[in-house]
Amino acid sequence: MSEPFKTFFKEPLGTHVRQRRARRAAVVSAEKANKLKVRARDHGCRWPGCECRGLRLTTEVSHIDDKGMGGDHALRSGTDNMVELCVERHRGTTSLHSGDLRIDKLTDRGADGPLAFYRKNAESGEWVHLWTDRTIGVSETHGR
Repeated sequence: MSEPFKTFFKEPLGTHVRQRRARRAAVVSAEKANKLKVRARDHGCRWPGCECRGLRLTTEVSHIDDKGMGGDHALRSGTDNMVELCVERHRGTTSLHSGDLRIDKLTDRGADGPLAFYRKNAESGEWVHLWTDRTIGVSETHGR
């Protein structure tokens, strides 16, 4: 069909909805695949010194930089931006979601490399550096 006539014809009904659903399915599929890679890399809660291993708490894959809805899913859901954490460290009373814990990426490899772990001091509001990864899963203590 030549270009001038395209303006007179609409896409079939529901085409945009199908395209949006297909894009969303591709994003969800890619994120699920990356979460499996993160679980294989981290082997449980990555928060150093966490007591969850003996308690058998459920773990979740968490985004370090949470962009929320509408963010760039390719950047947000890569293995370099996700870590496996127990439920308490991910979204418990003292957690990333509560704003009391923080994880910083130390290299351009992000979570695929070493990380720094912080806890907010409740009295001063200052961030206290607790641990730094030497390699994934091997940390050195700074201060508690």
